[in-house]
Amino acid sequence: MRCVLTLTAVVLLPEVAWGQQEELEKVLEAQRDEDAWKKVVDCKGAEKYLEERPEGLFADKARECVDWARVQGCEDGGAVERFLADHPKGRHAVEARECLVWAGVQGCEDTGAAERFLADHPESRYAAEAHECLAWVEVRGCEDVEKVGEFRRRFPDGRYAAEAEACVALTVARVQEALKGIAAHYTGKAREALERERPEEAKSAIERLKEISPKHPGVEDLETGLANLERVLDQRLKDERAIEALAGKIEALLSEGKHEQARAELAAGRKGGLSGKRLSALEERIDRDALVAEVRTLAGAGDVAKARARLAEARKGLLSGEARSELEAAIEEAETTGRDAQVAEAMARLEQKEYGAARKALDRARALGLPDARYEELSERIGRGERQARVSVLHEKCLGHVDEREYAPAIECYREVLELDPEDATAQYAMKELPKQLNTE
Repeated sequence: MRCVLTLTAVVLLPEVAWGQQEELEKVLEAQRDEDAWKKVVDCKGAEKYLEERPEGLFADKARECVDWARVQGCEDGGAVERFLADHPKGRHAVEARECLVWAGVQGCEDTGAAERFLADHPESRYAAEAHECLAWVEVRGCEDVEKVGEFRRRFPDGRYAAEAEACVALTVARVQEALKGIAAHYTGKAREALERERPEEAKSAIERLKEISPKHPGVEDLETGLANLERVLDQRLKDERAIEALAGKIEALLSEGKHEQARAELAAGRKGGLSGKRLSALEERIDRDALVAEVRTLAGAGDVAKARARLAEARKGLLSGEARSELEAAIEEAETTGRDAQVAEAMARLEQKEYGAARKALDRARALGLPDARYEELSERIGRGERQARVSVLHEKCLGHVDEREYAPAIECYREVLELDPEDATAQYAMKELPKQLNTE
């Protein structure tokens, strides 16, 4: 038994069993998965890997990579804590714990905290920031220009680089120019935060801008934008709460089967200015529940044809495959129940010799899917009953003719009986004797 394994296919020789081919396919799939993971070099690559292979061998690593990319920066301690809860032993766990510690140090107000951080985490990715923090505390008074210059050389892109630049400026003009750049920086940050609907970030940037340049011409517009954003977000929150309340009301109405009232509540909510995907989902829920209730009601009432037609009219996607199957089963059950009930009705009417009513009930059973063989059997029984009833009526009529010595009409009458029941003994006897009576007279 031999096989050829490549990165793109498995070729088995004829004697290789199917089970072995499946095992080889698994090996190949694992190889593909590993190859896909080797191509991942950044967060976007990890996201793409998860999209294509959510259950892949490296899915956990990919998720950790994506989650860590979202929390880097340590600005959101809660997000870092959630990351650690999800990935307590991941490759970034140590760094995340350092991140939490560093989040409590940032600001450089407590030099002892920064020094302890360096002592505990000398190789941390935040060590450079900690060194910068300590160095900045020494020069931030801008009294020693050389030290400030040294600070700038050591930390050209650091957190306090802009402030150090201002310190280095020996003239008011240069300081003001540097401050303009800083103001522009925070103005940009504030605008970006407003565009991304992050009011706290915008407020922080505006406050920093006001500290640097209290009379900056863009402050007023930024504060107006912030106020507008807060109003918008506040209204959005109110709308979301109103939608939640409306959804609860509609859910309660639907649980009671009050579909039209639920629809009216939804319409009132939209008229009041509410909108969004949640309302669209509620509308679809109402349509779905109303359809299910209608079809079940029709089926329960025995109107199987209408129930089936209503189900067929339902728009595509309104019902899940399982829900549609359940309704079809309910219709079939109603159809069977209705058919059995009509058959029972036909038999009861037959027992009571109400042959016309029995035949109508049998026809209704046939419309509900009564098998042809069963229909023919029951139809024959009803026919026999109808013939027997006719024979009984004819016997009375025949006897009346005989009593009146009307032998010729009596003979015709008994002939009619024999046409309905050739085995009728009374009619056979009469057909033998009555001609003699007729000839005697």
